[in-house]
Amino acid sequence: MRSQYRLRTLHGDDAVADLLPLRQNPPIYNLKYIKVPEGARGEGMGSKLLQVVLQEADKTHSIITLDPVAAGDMSTAELELWYARHGFVSTRGTNISPMSKMVYYPKGG
Repeated sequence: MRSQYRLRTLHGDDAVADLLPLRQNPPIYNLKYIKVPEGARGEGMGSKLLQVVLQEADKTHSIITLDPVAAGDMSTAELELWYARHGFVSTRGTNISPMSKMVYYPKGG
């Protein structure tokens, strides 16, 4: 997996996802943030970018952790629901990452 993914918006700027490698075996990455330019919000760019990251996680059998924090016009609770719709679950009761609230387990791995 790469540490950064980008998608060009219709407005000519980039939506960006930054990941921090945490462990190699099994591969675990922390999704630090997804940033969508203000003018492109609400157009599905964040979802498209996250799907690119998750497809790569599935291919490489990588676990993705994150800690949703309110950003832009989305509250922390709204972000948690958004990530849950993309396959993330709570880390409660796991030992994956004590610093992260949510985790994505790769499909087929």
